[in-house]
Amino acid sequence: DNNYTVTVTATDSIGNVSPPVTFNLDVKNNPPVVSVSGCPVSIRTNANYSCTVTGSDADGHSFQIGVAGLPTGLTFNNQTNVISGSAPLPAGIYPIIVTATDQYSAVSAPVTLNLHINTFCGDGAVESPNMEGTGGPSNNGYESCDASSGIATSPSASSQTKQYACTSGCAPTGGWCGDNVINGAEQCDGTAGVATSPAGSSFTKQYSCSASCQETGGWYGDGVINGSEQCDGTNFGGKTCVSFGFSYGALSCNAGIINTSGCTSAVCGNGVVEPTEGCDFGANNGKGYGCAGNCQPSSGFWCSSNSCCTQSNTVAASGWVWVSGPNAGQPAVGIEIDFYKSPNPYAATCSNGSTNASPNLCNYNPANSGGAVLVGSCATDQNGNCTLSSPLPNGIYIETGPTSVSLTLISVPFTVCYDASGHATVY
Repeated sequence: DNNYTVTVTATDSIGNVSPPVTFNLDVKNNPPVVSVSGCPVSIRTNANYSCTVTGSDADGHSFQIGVAGLPTGLTFNNQTNVISGSAPLPAGIYPIIVTATDQYSAVSAPVTLNLHINTFCGDGAVESPNMEGTGGPSNNGYESCDASSGIATSPSASSQTKQYACTSGCAPTGGWCGDNVINGAEQCDGTAGVATSPAGSSFTKQYSCSASCQETGGWYGDGVINGSEQCDGTNFGGKTCVSFGFSYGALSCNAGIINTSGCTSAVCGNGVVEPTEGCDFGANNGKGYGCAGNCQPSSGFWCSSNSCCTQSNTVAASGWVWVSGPNAGQPAVGIEIDFYKSPNPYAATCSNGSTNASPNLCNYNPANSGGAVLVGSCATDQNGNCTLSSPLPNGIYIETGPTSVSLTLISVPFTVCYDASGHATVY
């Protein structure tokens, strides 16, 4: 407003002037008025914004609107009186001051627009709380996740509060390593996805599950005995058919279970020399014929029946006989038989005190051999037989091996016999 003092006088035609009259004149200018009533006061950070500020002047004067306090991203066009901006906008509460000034510099009363640019469940960032106060497990704005933010990217990083996915309400979902359900990148979880038997196992389904929900513990087919396996492929943990009471054969593995169908037990006494047996004379086992009752060769025996012989070589001669066998387990093939003649056979004595004329076995003492002379020899063929190149004189003895010699008097033709292990007997 402006106040003016006005003085009025009158002058006639001859120049006379009236006394002055004074009065006060007030010239009023009403200021313009602005309004933001049509402007949104709350938006989200991902929203575009547009607001038209309105104004009026009661005196019909022209006016100009001004805006202060705009956040980054918003601008004011003083030609259209529009506040606008495009997402994303910075979160916060912004007091925007709007005024209008008319052509006579009359300024309107300021109007404040408190603009809320809100964070919210769905903006991709985890807030605790967000500005809208909604979303999260309790719907109070305290978010556990938001879109891909705050979710577990691996089983080892997961938990009940940080799962593999997020709901639209910013709450965790999708499971975690430890919930006994296979989710996300898990290969297993607790007992889920774990093999309970060798037949059900594989590289992708093993016998146990690690703390990070990865398969571990092995499987049937990896060549290692794991879980409830008794075997794996050709790995039997050091066991053989003998471990299961059999004599020989081959174990097989069937879905982690040892199969002994390929194992066989030797039958001692059936007359057939089987693996693990050194000999088998049938009913004559253990009767002093060279094969003990457990089907292992015996030595230092006297044989009176040719039923004890599996291979033989008959020599028509009589005299001193020195009988011995090769080392245990030495095969009969290629055994050399040497025939000796002693000028004084009675010079040999028996350590058991028997006389040389008796038919008892005794240890031969080479020191008392009486100067024995080799009078013939032959080497056995693969059947244990050999043929002498010339007849033998009476009074000879036979050497068939390097150890365990025995000496006895034979006055009748004799036969040298060999069992499967090359042990010699004589009858």
